[in-house]
Amino acid sequence: MPLSGKSVFPVIAAMADETGKSFPPERTIAILSGIADKTVRKGVNAIETLIPDFSVERYKTQTGKSGKRFKMAVVKKGDEKVFPFARQLVFNGFWSSLSSSAHALYPVLLYFSGCDHDGIGEAMDEKDIGFDEAYAIREYAVLSEINMTLFAKMAGLSRPSAYSALAELQSIGRNPEIYLVQKYSDDSTDGDAYKVFIKPPSDLNPDFLNKRTVSR
Repeated sequence: MPLSGKSVFPVIAAMADETGKSFPPERTIAILSGIADKTVRKGVNAIETLIPDFSVERYKTQTGKSGKRFKMAVVKKGDEKVFPFARQLVFNGFWSSLSSSAHALYPVLLYFSGCDHDGIGEAMDEKDIGFDEAYAIREYAVLSEINMTLFAKMAGLSRPSAYSALAELQSIGRNPEIYLVQKYSDDSTDGDAYKVFIKPPSDLNPDFLNKRTVSR
């Protein structure tokens, strides 16, 4: 999968309804993924070619413009294929603030991350809820170690690009207060662990996002 496809797919998926259908205009996908319209087209073509359960229906609108309807397989909660990618990452501007390399690396880090049982336990006690409820509202997963050779390969990146992407995820827009990955250590880690956030730990400035969208 080329980087363009990895940037575009989460945006299309985030906008899908319960049947797996979505109708986002190309311009909307470009803005939410932070890439050019031409790159969006490359990404969509790659997804359509490489993912069997993804299809694109091309049609003409009443005004004569070209449109696309996207359809993907619906994966239900509890299925082993479920991937905890939060829609908030797309709709609050985080995804558009990242480079294509960071788009590629983030899902790999999240895939190899595990449950923070101490954090889940604290949430259960604080909110007086069961494990399943606490797990569903968890904000981050824990990556116990970095194997950048493996992660770079899985993301389709060179090692230097993967390390740059990791640094970007730790300080989005070079702002240390805005991140999706954060260093983490406790008694069970050796100092090389990270929190990989499923849900955004902070909000991006709306004015900044609006000005950037207008400029595009």
